[in-house]
Parts: sequence; C-alpha cells; structure tokens
Amino acid sequence: MKRRPRTPAERIVDRGFLLRLTLAGVLGATVSFGVFFHGLRTGSVEAARSLAFTSLVFIELLKAFSFRSETKAVWQIPLYHRKRNRFIDVMRHCISLNGSFFNTQRMVQQYVVKAYLE
Repeated sequence: MKRRPRTPAERIVDRGFLLRLTLAGVLGATVSFGVFFHGLRTGSVEAARSLAFTSLVFIELLKAFSFRSETKAVWQIPLYHRKRNRFIDVMRHCISLNGSFFNTQRMVQQYVVKAYLE
C-alpha cells in the first residue's frame, strides 16, 4: 500500500515479468529433467518419474511463493501477514497430522517386518 498505483497506460504484464516467468520455467524444467535423469541412473523408470514429478511440484510451489512479491524474497514475506494466530493453528494441524504417521512405534514395527519377516 506504500507504492503508488500504476498508471493506466502501464501494462500489467511487462517485459520484466515475462523474463522472470520464462527464466523460472526454464530453470524448473532443467532441474526436473536433471532429477529425472539422475533417477534413471540410480533406479527404475517409475522411481525416476516419481522423483521428477515430486521435484516439479516443489518447484511450482516455490514459484508460486516467489511471485507473491516483485521486491522481496520468499523468506522475507510472511505466510500469514497480520494473522499470526491463524498461522499457528495451521502449523499445529500440520504437526498433528505428521505426528500421527511419523511415530517411532510404527516406524520400528515397519522396519522389523520388512527387515526380518519378509
């Protein structure tokens, strides 16, 4: 809100935005292909596809966060601006979901079954 509004003659999608968008797309595709080829060398085609898809999802997520501001980096923009309590609620929910799956008892039990019983 501190910036002046753009003039009506100024374009919404300017050359700088298109350049950033193209550069981010090329970089994301390069990283995704690199991860895919690394997965092919170390595992099967299915594993390589999974790795490439996962990297592509994370790249798109980072791009979505980075395009929120033209002047600040991703880590400088708060996830919930002026809504600290809502952010805390979301983080508690995420921790409770992950905690129910990533617990020591389940992981040790799964390890014993796979390592000794199969």
